[in-house]
Amino acid sequence: MVDFFKIFFTVIKKKVIMSSIKKDILLVEDNVTNQVLFKSIFDQKNWSYIITKNGIEALDSLQNYQFSLILMDLEMPLMNGIEAVNKIKSDDRYKHIPIIALSAHQKTNALNDLEKIGFNDFIEKPIEIAHFYEKVKQYINKET
Repeated sequence: MVDFFKIFFTVIKKKVIMSSIKKDILLVEDNVTNQVLFKSIFDQKNWSYIITKNGIEALDSLQNYQFSLILMDLEMPLMNGIEAVNKIKSDDRYKHIPIIALSAHQKTNALNDLEKIGFNDFIEKPIEIAHFYEKVKQYINKET
């Protein structure tokens, strides 16, 4: 019985410590090539980050870390970006976190509804690096 409580409280302690770890960016992107590109960009700017490949993993990461910004692909397996944003913005713990939509589709009238859904901004892929840096800096308030 003692071992159970020791394990239980160790897990709880680890969870509390992890949830207080701050990261600049949560990237939610299923394409491995894009993940590598974003990782390179983040590393160049010394931005701390976590990369997940779908909305379900993003929600798990939100329980373990504090983020300044979420970059969210719209089209992913298991849980797409729109579903994930609906869940994030409906949770009082996370609704303050700005979320930028990432999409290879041009921002058309259909995508203009992104703000209504809960996205704060939009970046078209493939990204233009200087524009990307400026947009991200607006949200993470960090000297780069």
